[in-house]
Amino acid sequence: MPNSHSENSVAQDWDRYWKGSQDQSAFGSGGVNHPAILAFWTTFFRASANPTTRIIDIASGTGAVIEAATHVDQSPGDFICVDTSIAAINTLCSRFLNVQGLVADASQLPLEDESQSMATSQFGLEYAGKEAFSELIRVLAKGGRLALVLHCDHGIIFNEAAASLDATKRLKESEFLPLATEMFKAGFAIYRGANPAEFEAAAKRLMPAFKSLEPIMDEHGVHVAGDTICELYNEVARIQGRMQHHDEQEVINWLTQIGQELDAYAGRMKSMQQAALSKDEFLAFTDKLNTGGFKIQQAEALRVANHPLPLAWILTANKQ
Repeated sequence: MPNSHSENSVAQDWDRYWKGSQDQSAFGSGGVNHPAILAFWTTFFRASANPTTRIIDIASGTGAVIEAATHVDQSPGDFICVDTSIAAINTLCSRFLNVQGLVADASQLPLEDESQSMATSQFGLEYAGKEAFSELIRVLAKGGRLALVLHCDHGIIFNEAAASLDATKRLKESEFLPLATEMFKAGFAIYRGANPAEFEAAAKRLMPAFKSLEPIMDEHGVHVAGDTICELYNEVARIQGRMQHHDEQEVINWLTQIGQELDAYAGRMKSMQQAALSKDEFLAFTDKLNTGGFKIQQAEALRVANHPLPLAWILTANKQ
């Protein structure tokens, strides 16, 4: 679990991600919407339905938790959704008109003690460090309910992040993007009268980098890094064979966008791994709740069918 390592950099990487969720992000956008996670929230909110409930959702992103709540009850309560990303809060407030969006650090919530009757978070609280867990406990009223979905060290999502981090590192080291850009510029120049030999030379320089994508997909699967490795491999080959049917600036802009997002994406994958809780850290947190006056109802790994690894840690508790 992180404390305060490069917090500004991590926040910027996630803010860029949520901005991309409104456009066409090269590495994919949106939250983790596995059916098992949706089922967890559905069960929780059905057992907690109360139109007068004051709910605080930490690290809301663009609203995965509130969306699950509204599927159960069209008026689930008064939501305060907290995130460090202005882009995420703006998107959330445009999707859900009856929520209060709050741009704030989860480790320093501008809320009164015991002011909320329910507290939730999905894959977010752990990024803010230990102080954020204490803050969530502070603002939750006696008799209030707590529900958390947390990243699990060496679980399914953790391993997917590791694979994506390795894939993006190897993509960058191959210089595929600048070499592909160089090749396309030379190729489109042919239609303006340039010597085809320059294009052929650029295509030859690209080939080793192009081939280097194959073992990445062999090792990690074609969906690694949000399908970006596979997309680059297929689309560059397709466009190269049909350049006369494409706009040069659109192709260059596409490659440029991927290059610009590469470091931010890698930063998100790294922060995801660093935020993940080990079994000992998760048990330590549940022990803290037990000794702090909470009654634990559920504290376990969330598992899915036909997979040996956990998807996440899940926790529900009542504050006594």
